[in-house]
Amino acid sequence: MTDVNVNYEFSEFGRKIKIVAIIVIIGPIISIQLSFFSLIPSTTLFIVSILISIIPSILLIIFNISALVNVKRINLQLNNHNLAKFHSLLLGAIIFTNVLSAILLGVMSFFLVDIMSRLYPYPPSTLEISSILEMLMIFLIFLGIMFVIIIIASIIEMKAWENLNNFFIENASMFPPNISEAAIDGSKNLKTAALCAVFIFLIIPSIISIIFKLIGYFSLAKLKDLTSYTYQNLQIN
Repeated sequence: MTDVNVNYEFSEFGRKIKIVAIIVIIGPIISIQLSFFSLIPSTTLFIVSILISIIPSILLIIFNISALVNVKRINLQLNNHNLAKFHSLLLGAIIFTNVLSAILLGVMSFFLVDIMSRLYPYPPSTLEISSILEMLMIFLIFLGIMFVIIIIASIIEMKAWENLNNFFIENASMFPPNISEAAIDGSKNLKTAALCAVFIFLIIPSIISIIFKLIGYFSLAKLKDLTSYTYQNLQIN
């Protein structure tokens, strides 16, 4: 693979990371709007709203994995240990989080649909209320498991971004100064975002995590501008 090919792969990585950042912004907006449909006493609308709300998550998986494919192609030539660790750790975090979360969300959705069906006609009978409370307890248990999964995945993701940050620091001369600085700051902010996500069960750290994530993604996305440059002083540590 030539330097121009590596240059292109870094550019494509940056372009896909920018798309990821945009999805991170519009995803919650879609979910909030669809949540109003879940208030309508219709099981069908509730299921449809859930299915549509997971589309942003599916797109995030697709573009994140696609970006990692570019990283893998880059490392076929560079053979850098930090890039290799970044690829494997982030891919592991994505698969671990999304596969297990998808299973749990499916189970939780089943319980929510069943709970909603028992609420109508309103008011439910005493027997129905007892059944609903039991299902809510099970639902909360699954919700707790999801939090544990997210915490573990966040720790893995934090280590992944740390490896990418080390790569950009050690090989800053590969890139134009403005892009190198943006890549270093971006990967550092994404590491901080993953650290905050460990405390996802708290509101303020969750908000801070999203802010750092957006700043990090948009900074890292500046790699897309590499199409107009060529590498100089290529030295891989």
